Amino acid sequence: MQTDKETIHILVAENLPIVRDGLVSQLEHLTTVHVHPVSISTKQSLRSLLGARNFNFLFISPDFDGGFDLSEFRRDYASIPCIAILSELKQLRFCNGYYDCITIFDSAEKILSLIINYQKTTQTKSSVESPDVLSTREKEILACLAKGLSNKEVADKLCLSVYTVMTHRRNICQKLQIHSLSGLTIYAIANKLIEV
Repeated sequence: MQTDKETIHILVAENLPIVRDGLVSQLEHLTTVHVHPVSISTKQSLRSLLGARNFNFLFISPDFDGGFDLSEFRRDYASIPCIAILSELKQLRFCNGYYDCITIFDSAEKILSLIINYQKTTQTKSSVESPDVLSTREKEILACLAKGLSNKEVADKLCLSVYTVMTHRRNICQKLQIHSLSGLTIYAIANKLIEV
């Protein structure tokens, strides 16, 4: 029997009952991992449940209950990855800022892959890497990049050349084995190098 530690707790926040219930059903039928999904349809329920227990993932519609404020959510719950639920392909523009997106056309295998890949990434980072892996200067540069500054803006702010910033950025990516800006941002937030 699996313990509660091995259970993946997922909060599903979606306006459309058929999409919400369908996603919960898909999650409940995953056999490779033990998932405990909870579905909600209001922001009040979202606040209540997040205050009551820890969740490993939040699957949420960007227009949930009148509109979901991702930046506000990240300020309070930076460690919970948000996956956007898209009921139409034209909503792909809403994926910006989310850990990932799923659509109503995606299979259970894609959802499972997303969960497993996230777990592998975080387990590798927590078991192998720590914020102390980076030098003080690299932490400063990573914080600036995670705040959305360009290489030139970082260079100007820290009184460095653009080439030096690019070299530090390459070294940060190699040390952390993270090669996307969104991945670096998640690392910076998770390791409290920036406040959200």
